[in-house]
Parts: sequence; C-alpha cells; structure tokens
Amino acid sequence: MGKLRLGYPRFRQPPVAIFGGGSRKVIVTEELWRDAVLFVSGQERANVMVAETLGGLASSVPTLTKPPGEPTVEMVRHGADFLRRNPARRVIGVGGGSVLDWCRLSWARRWDLIPDVYPAGGVVEFDTPSLPDFVLVPTTCASGAEGSAVAVVMDSIGRKVAVRSPNLLASTVILDGQFLSGVAEHRMAASLADVLSHGIESFVSLAHSAFAEDAALASLRRVFGCLGAPDSSGRDQTLLEAAYLAGVAASNSSVGIVHAFAHSVARHGVSHGLGNALGLMAGIRSNAETNAMKDLVARLHLKSTDELLEWVSRAVGPAIRDVGSLLAESLTRHESRRELATAMMADACIRTNPVRVDDADVNRFLEDVGTLTGVQ
Repeated sequence: MGKLRLGYPRFRQPPVAIFGGGSRKVIVTEELWRDAVLFVSGQERANVMVAETLGGLASSVPTLTKPPGEPTVEMVRHGADFLRRNPARRVIGVGGGSVLDWCRLSWARRWDLIPDVYPAGGVVEFDTPSLPDFVLVPTTCASGAEGSAVAVVMDSIGRKVAVRSPNLLASTVILDGQFLSGVAEHRMAASLADVLSHGIESFVSLAHSAFAEDAALASLRRVFGCLGAPDSSGRDQTLLEAAYLAGVAASNSSVGIVHAFAHSVARHGVSHGLGNALGLMAGIRSNAETNAMKDLVARLHLKSTDELLEWVSRAVGPAIRDVGSLLAESLTRHESRRELATAMMADACIRTNPVRVDDADVNRFLEDVGTLTGVQ
C-alpha cells in the first residue's frame, strides 16, 4: 500500500462544484447515471426526496443502501464487495457525510488501498495512479465530506480513523438545496455545528493554510447570515454551500479539540454533529486567547470572542437541549471521564489544536462541556 505525506501549504478541492439552478439539471441527465453505481442513505426522508428528484433515472443503476451509523470496517468491506460485483466507471453517493465517506472508503477498500485493521495513530494515507470518478450529492449541510480529501471510518474498537488521499476528492460535487427541505430544527442545528466547527477550527489550526482561511471565513459568514432566516430553497442552498466551503477548509488544514471530543464520544452513541454541538463552545473558550482566534473574530467583524459565542449558541442551541443524559455518565463518573479524556488525547485532531493541551487541559475542557450543556 502506497504512503503519502500530505504537507502544507497546499490546497486541493474538487474540480467541479455545481450549485444553484444548475444542480437540478445535472442530477437528472441520463449521462450522469450511465455506467454508474449508487450509494444512498438509509433515512426515509432522504430516500423519498432522491426518488422524487430522480424519477426512473436511477432505477436500473445498481444501488446499495447504507445501514444505520457511522461507516465501520464491516460496512466498508460490504461496500467493497458490492463494487466488485458491480464494476462501474462512476461512483455516485447521495446522502449525508457518512454516506459520502462510505462510498469513497468502499472504493479504496475494493482496490486494497486501505486495510481492515488500522494503526494506533488514527490516520491512514495513500496515493495511487487510479483516478476514481466520484460524484457526491450531499443531502445535509453537515460534514462537508463532498469537498474533502478525507474520509472517516470507525475501527473495530470504536476509534474514528481518518483516511486521507487526493484520490478521495470528488470529481463532481452537486449542491442542491432542495434536499434540506423539511429538516427538523434540532437536526439542522447539529449539522450547522459541524459546519461551524470545521470553519472555526480550520481557521485557527496549527496546520495553517491561507487559502483554507478564506474558505472558512466564507463558510462562517454564510451560516451567520442565514440565522433567523425563514426556511426556503435560497437559505437551504446557502447552507449547503457553507458546508462545502467548510469541508474544503478543514480538508486543507485540520481541526482540533472539538473534533477530538466529537470523535471520542461517538463510541457512546453520540452522533458526529451532536458531538460538535456539545463541544464547540467549550472549544472556542479553550482557544480564546490565541492570536488565531482573535484574528478570526476581527475578520468576522465581531467585537469579541463572547460575540462569536453568542452567534454559535444561536446556531447550535436547538441541538443540545435535553441531551444531557447522553453524556452524563461520561462527564460525571470518574472512570468514564478518564476514558473519554484518554481517547481525546490519542485522537489525531488534538495535535493541530492551536493550544498544546495536556491531561489537565482536556479535563478543564470536559468540565466546560458539562457546564455549558447542563451536565454536572
């Protein structure tokens, strides 16, 4: 298996991103579905919208539906077997970030580019002359996976492992705001938490990238500009664009303590978006005194970090109401809390947090999460 060291500064993004009025026209072209396979979400709402949009276009396309949860080793192996049975020129993924990660990881596993057993470091990198044709169509404004050269898999012992490669970049991204229609308020808030954490953490990351800064700022401004706006295709389209830009920013820099937390609580059944919602304000506070965070506040034309926290609270608040029981044991019982802190310190994202953290810092962060979410 080839190894690739992804250094900085460099900037990669999908060569084609189609958005606005053009997105619907591209989705319904017969050429898109010729010699293709389709990976889709198992969520009923998304599938109904896909069926309504595509009509009979995808009826003859081999299709695999994702089981519940984050992509696991077993799920990726199943996807690889599906691709072996159905050779095709194009892999189309329609769904949330877990679906978009799953189809790309399945392709990599199908060609033996990633293993079944992952290293303790939590990061796998590869490069290959093979150029897959990924068409990614997000149905949530969450992970920004459609713009990223990174995909995340849950290993056999519950750790989240980042797989990085330029070969994981989509050849075409289609951003169609219709897919956000009717999303419940708390789900939208959890999605926005992931967008905001990508934008904020990539901007302040130690793995600095000037171009990623600009993508992060554009993403954050779009999200804040939509807060309080009525549900509409215009708002939804803007939020999808924000998620894409945040994913590009994070893929070309890195993230930090908030993502280390979100990855670590996944083993307790906390979704990635909710994990980011629960940890985001604590993460901002823990990095508030860095020059990078002060620069972010200034470039967003805010008065202070407190004002940034107010905007973030408005966006993610609906996601963290009445969810204290999900984290109560992890944050209050000594043994569970120590396990959570250990997992965070072992997570690769912690290395690029702008403040170098130790065990005491992580415990203070967890105390702050408990206070901010009402878990004492």
